[in-house]
Amino acid sequence: MSDIVKLISALAEEEIDILKYKYTKSSNKSSENGQKRLILLNLIVDDRVYDDVILCSLIYGKSKTKAYTQLKARLESDIVTIMSFEGGRISFKSEYFKAKNQVRKLIVNAEILLARGLDDIAISTLNRALVMSKNYELSIDTLLIYDLLQRHDGQKKGLNVFKKYENVKFKEYDIIKYKFESFSIFYEIVIQDLFQKENKGKYIELAQRAIETLSENYNLTKSIEINSLLLRSRIYFFHLIGNYDSAHQYAKDYLDI
Repeated sequence: MSDIVKLISALAEEEIDILKYKYTKSSNKSSENGQKRLILLNLIVDDRVYDDVILCSLIYGKSKTKAYTQLKARLESDIVTIMSFEGGRISFKSEYFKAKNQVRKLIVNAEILLARGLDDIAISTLNRALVMSKNYELSIDTLLIYDLLQRHDGQKKGLNVFKKYENVKFKEYDIIKYKFESFSIFYEIVIQDLFQKENKGKYIELAQRAIETLSENYNLTKSIEINSLLLRSRIYFFHLIGNYDSAHQYAKDYLDI
């Protein structure tokens, strides 16, 4: 299955409707590109034609042409834009990923506003993003927001406010470092489980080490994300050593996060 078919298959019906409406409007303006993208979309969605040679022949009258490759690339770009921005809320099933998408939209909006010289509106937008980012523990996004606020709000309000942003920014940076380390050691366990299952002793030792490091990192940061990795590591460890009651309890704790 080609990338374009995979992308279209991942679209919700409402997102497909948005695309079709967009191309119908551009077709009304005699846009050849819009017309051809609509034809390609309809052939895949409505007629279930998935073969590139057939699709190219139906649109351009020949089995292969550079124009078809460019057409697919433009449609793929439009689809990703729909998924990321216009579709947004449809694309994500969990509240966490919906929030992450919304925060990143707000950051992009704020940067556009800053580029237009609308600093006050941009700062207000960044503060809205910050509340959501901290609520869902989106550390990398939080760091970026603090950096933008430091440069555009802190500079206006004086050294004390500038330094305040600097302090919270570097605190967030430290949390990110602990998160990176935590994910790294956790995925060592996962990889060990996937590729070296025969070496149970090494796996148990690795899980013990992971629990120690993750416990330290959680105590330093109180990060929910690190705590989730810690609980999952404990589930692995106690299941390995046959202590199923403890594994079951940690599994319940994990589901309660």
